[in-house]
Amino acid sequence: MAQPISDDLRSRILEAFEAGAGSLRALAAQYRVSWGYSKKIRMQQVRSGEKRRTPQRRHGPVSRMTSEVQQQVRDWVCAQPELTEMALCERHDSGKFVKPGFQGPCSVW
Repeated sequence: MAQPISDDLRSRILEAFEAGAGSLRALAAQYRVSWGYSKKIRMQQVRSGEKRRTPQRRHGPVSRMTSEVQQQVRDWVCAQPELTEMALCERHDSGKFVKPGFQGPCSVW
């Protein structure tokens, strides 16, 4: 599996390009990265104005269950590991739980 390219190498490539040390294709060969990668980091720099990598976004939806509710479910499961999802549904307090993103055996959490 490919290793991520360091911010230091990324910055050196972009600084060399800005200094006029060569084209992106020549700098890619010099620093042993692909030409596509050098184009990609240049376009990211043009868009953001930063030489550093932009932070990745969170994948997937944000949980709608509060930390209080999650802790309550953990406590129930720790106390009785054999609890089923249906049993958890029966225990819930409708004022504290929210409906999860998937349709499970109980529709209201």
